[in-house]
Amino acid sequence: MTREQQEKIVEIREQYVENCKEYASYGTSSCKFNVFRSKNENDQNITVIFTVVTGLSDYGQPFYETTNILVEPNGNSFNLMDVYPSNDVLGYIQNLEKIN
Repeated sequence: MTREQQEKIVEIREQYVENCKEYASYGTSSCKFNVFRSKNENDQNITVIFTVVTGLSDYGQPFYETTNILVEPNGNSFNLMDVYPSNDVLGYIQNLEKIN
């Protein structure tokens, strides 16, 4: 993992922690933050997958969202769902291994 990737992951984690604190009384146990790398040695990208509460229903039930952020070696990042169809994202994620 490059220094740029590490810095970007710290930035993403800080945003994640703030969200979990904001909705703490509504189920932070469901907040998850994981870092993965590809099983393919030629793929140097890091993928951050996190689940956060994004809001509450009228009845106080939390809405959850899972986000898959790809971090390139130079620190550039993007949400995989914004670029690829969900089937491609699922296939990519299935070939990752957890590193945290």
